[in-house]
Formats: sequence, C-alpha cells, structure tokens
Amino acid sequence: TSGLSTSLPPKPDMYSCFECKTNLPHVTRQMVGNIKPDGIICKACAKAKMDEADRAKFMGRLDEWTLEWMEWSGMSPRELKGQMNLIPEEIRAVLPQPTVGLFLPPGFGFGSDVTGGGKTMAMAAMFKHSYRKWAAESWKPEVQLRVDFKWQSWPEFVSWVRMNATTQDFQPYFESLRDAKVLFLDDLGSERIKGSYVEDFAASQLDQIIDHRWRYELPTYYTTNLDTAGLIGFYGARLVSRLCGENPLIQVQGL
Repeated sequence: TSGLSTSLPPKPDMYSCFECKTNLPHVTRQMVGNIKPDGIICKACAKAKMDEADRAKFMGRLDEWTLEWMEWSGMSPRELKGQMNLIPEEIRAVLPQPTVGLFLPPGFGFGSDVTGGGKTMAMAAMFKHSYRKWAAESWKPEVQLRVDFKWQSWPEFVSWVRMNATTQDFQPYFESLRDAKVLFLDDLGSERIKGSYVEDFAASQLDQIIDHRWRYELPTYYTTNLDTAGLIGFYGARLVSRLCGENPLIQVQGL
C-alpha cells in the first residue's frame, strides 16, 4: 500500500433552499456559481415569492380597480364617492348583517318616503366595500376577480327602453340585467308610466326581470321611496311578492 493515497474523494457540496431548508441534490456548484446562499431557493419557494409580489401589487391597486369595476357595472361618478363612514345613522341602524360570499345578505331593498335621504349612496358604499373585501380575501394568482354585477337606475332604464326597444342594443342589455349574478335597481317606483303599468312596455320589463331572478334565485338589491303597499299599488301584488319575498324591503325611519 506504500505510496497509495487512502483518502476518499471529496463529497460534492450539498445545497439547500434558503427559505424552507429542503435539500436540493440536483443543484451543483457550477449551477450556483457566485449566487449567495440566500439566493438559493427551491421552485416552490420561488413561486411563493412571485405570488407574494403579485399579491402586493394587486393590493396596491385594489382601490383603483374597485372603482373601475364599479364604474363598469354602471355606477355614476357621484355614486362612486359613497363611503361606509358617510352612511346615515338611520340606515346604519337597520343594515342586515353581512354574510359569506359577497359579504352582503342575499338581497334586500331600502325604502323611505324621503327623497335624497342617502339610500342610494349607502348601497353604493356597501357594494364598493363588499367587493373590495371579497377581492382581497379571494385573490389567487392568475385569477381574474370579477363579479357579474349590474347597477342600474330604473327610471333611466325605462327611458332608455322607450328609445331603444326596436334596436339591436335592447335585447343584449336587457338580458345583462335579467341574468346578472348580482343586480341593483335604483329608484323603483319613480319611473313615469304611460297609461297603466301593464300597458307600458318599457316599465313592465321589470316583471320579466324580477320573475326570472325569482325563478333562478338571483339576488336583487334596490331602493324605493315607496312602502310595500305603495309598491303593490304601483306594480301589482304578484311582482312585489316575488321581489320582496326573496329580497325583503327594509323601511328606513327618521331620515
């Protein structure tokens, strides 16, 4: 054995992930080069870091995106200014408790005989707040967080139908309201009726919308200056039963 070395060849360096400490046997000295130990991470940790960076970017723009999405859904510039801390105490006192999902109850309406009492702005604030909260808690990488939500002034829609009922724009827009996963209708009962409600094609579109949403269990949110009896006198008992039975009318007192 004289003149022969008995020492074993040096073991290759064993690298591990700096974050989770998992051994990385496939990583070699040549692959690492001059990378510092804190720069050696496994694929799972690398993806997690990218996801974390993406979420930080998402949260940084969430307020901006919330306003864009609410505007796209139909909110006006004034309604976009609704804030939770500006909801009148009379409305805040009767707000239903939030639920899982969109963080709103399944559907409801605000009623008051006072015009300009803050019902619409309160709804706008609640929808903005709920969407932002839902988006923040539901965020996942590469998933576009949008809700099929429509916000519509009902008197404006009735006027629009009268001008567009015979155009190719009418049916697609009507169906977008009828089929929306979440629908808000502002100022029910404030539209002008030509003749009787059942004879007014534009106004009576509400029957088809509410009947469809009742059958498919789609939540509807709304405001009105009428009470239940007033709504029945305006629209009839059948429609009001299907609207308020699934989406109760909350009468706001003291505004």
